Amino acid sequence: MDEKIPLAIIINRGSASASEIVAGAIQDLDRGVIIGQRSYGKGLVQITRPLSYNTQLKVTTAKYYIPSGRCIQARDFSHPNEDGSVGIIPDSLISEFKTKNGRIVKDGGGIAPDIELLPDPLSQIAQELICGISYLILLLNITGTHRGY
Repeated sequence: MDEKIPLAIIINRGSASASEIVAGAIQDLDRGVIIGQRSYGKGLVQITRPLSYNTQLKVTTAKYYIPSGRCIQARDFSHPNEDGSVGIIPDSLISEFKTKNGRIVKDGGGIAPDIELLPDPLSQIAQELICGISYLILLLNITGTHRGY
């Protein structure tokens, strides 16, 4: 693998779990630039255990840590709000870390891009085309008339 080819990783709010780990490792090792929006912040390893009545229990068994030592988890399940809901990690619990070349990066909220880009809003016709194509692909997969999407 060539280690001199420049890398640009594009992320957004939908980037989660494995894609965040890869983007975070590239950022931590100063191997490339991260472009886009802050990622989702899914940094937990979870397993499910079957229960009675066709239900399951999801158990968190670990957290993902990337090379700098930071955790990408955005939700703070260990400190629920008074109403039982889960909030984001408060600023007081966010720590600073350094990349291989000494740049400051923070944990507790997904991967923040090096270059932030906000998406342009889609026109009404573009939104409807995307919805229509997605619906068609779903129907084809459900009916089994076409494979490969």
